This record gives sequence, structure tokens and C-alpha cells, in this order.
Amino acid sequence: MDILARSPHIHHVYKKTPQRDLQLTYVKADNNKFDKAPLYFVLPGGGWYVEERLGMLNYARVSVNALLEAGFGVVTADYRVTTEGVFLEDIVTDCFDALRFVAHHADEWGIDRHRIFISGHSAGAHLALMIGMSRGDNFHTPESYDDPYTVRGIAPMSPITDLTDEDAMRFNHGYLFDGEATQEKRLKVSPITYAAADTPDTLLCAGTSDYHVLPRHSEKLFDKLYEAGANTRLLYSIAGGHGFEPMHYGVEPQPGMEGVQKEIIKFILERI
Repeated sequence: MDILARSPHIHHVYKKTPQRDLQLTYVKADNNKFDKAPLYFVLPGGGWYVEERLGMLNYARVSVNALLEAGFGVVTADYRVTTEGVFLEDIVTDCFDALRFVAHHADEWGIDRHRIFISGHSAGAHLALMIGMSRGDNFHTPESYDDPYTVRGIAPMSPITDLTDEDAMRFNHGYLFDGEATQEKRLKVSPITYAAADTPDTLLCAGTSDYHVLPRHSEKLFDKLYEAGANTRLLYSIAGGHGFEPMHYGVEPQPGMEGVQKEIIKFILERI
């Protein structure tokens, strides 16, 4: 069943931009297990040139349904894309502003702003890592809210982690930057830049047969986080593709998308 057909939800404009009004959707928990509901914040992918926030709810429906049933609120958000004349730094700022908007309204919505878990797929996984790991004051506008919040865990699926590693991304990404794609610009929007001991607990999910975003993106970030002393785990979907789908005739990925989602659920529930 479609998530929005089964669950009470509200759409909010969280940011007005010259391109369009950006919206987020807040899906309310199925029950009042918590005085304030922990939050599952999940971001859509699409190569930073398309995005579909509502589609992400159904793409991640296994984890979304389970966490709604466990008493979590769920939020998914729009962000501007490169086809609208913006760049990756702007997109990261949009995602920060979406999370800041939720934190600002947390008391009103009955959300625990200090129990936030973030996920996403592909470009959305990159953005999940950026807002979970990097300094928000590097991605800020005068209109941004500044209410405190705490990210307890990040569970990215097939993330891009290092924008300096061109060989590991099988597409042209010069369009992500304003002007020359310098090393400094690439590092600013690369999650691997921000690996530190105090990084929130992280579950990196990668398909070993992902030929779009090579699994070494997750492997490199895992190594950096491990060296820094952060709590991190790397989950492989053996023989899985970019969405943990079958890539080889007669070989089922282990785990596939449903199994990966179940690992994300377990990861989150162990940290509330």
C-alpha cells in the first residue's frame, strides 16, 4: 500500500527559492509509543538532476513502514537540482535547511529533535552523509533556522562519498560545480572530508556489482571513519547493483533491497 494512503501526513513549504517553493512531507507515527517521536529523515536520489520526495517514501517503504509502526515520525524533502541552475553546494544547503525546519517545528509536531536518523539512496545517500557529518555553518543562508538537533545515526544506500575520485563515479559530474571544479570545491561537498571520531554511527550499504557508483566509495569512507575511531559498519549486498537488484543471471543479491532495509531498521532501533 502507498505510504501516504495508510498514514496521516502533512506537506510543508520549508524554503522559498527563485526556482520554486521547496516542500517536505511529514508522516506521523502510527502510535504514541514515545512522548516525542524519533525521526527518520530520508532523502531521494536522482544524480542531483532529478528528485522525487514522495517516491522515496515508497522506494524505502520497508524501513519507512517498520519505523512508523515503531513510533517514529518520517520526513522526506525536496531539494533543488542542477537542471534548475544550481550547484551541489546549493543542494546540500537545501537539505540542511529542510532538517533545520523540522528541528524548528519539532516541539509543535511532537518530534524528538535529538533522536534523528538519516538515510537516502545514491545522490540522496551522499546528501544524508553531508548533513549528518559536515559542519552546517558551511552550508547556511541568512534565512536558515538555527535550532539545535542531534543526528544519532546515518544509513546511506549506495552513497557517493568522494567527489575527487572521478574514476569511481561512472558519469560526468562537472555540472555540479559553479565554474572550475577545483579540488577545494570537490572536497567541500565530499563526505569523506568530514570523517571524524564524533561522526554519528554510520551504516554504509553498498552493492558489490554497483557499476554506477562503485562500492569503493563506501569502502573509502568506512576506512576513514574506522581510522578516526568512529562507530561504523559496511554492509555489502553481494552481487547487488545500485539499488541492490540482481545484476547477474541466476544470482540473487545477498541481501537484496528488502534485506538491506531490514538491516537499516535494526541499526536504527538499536540506537534509540
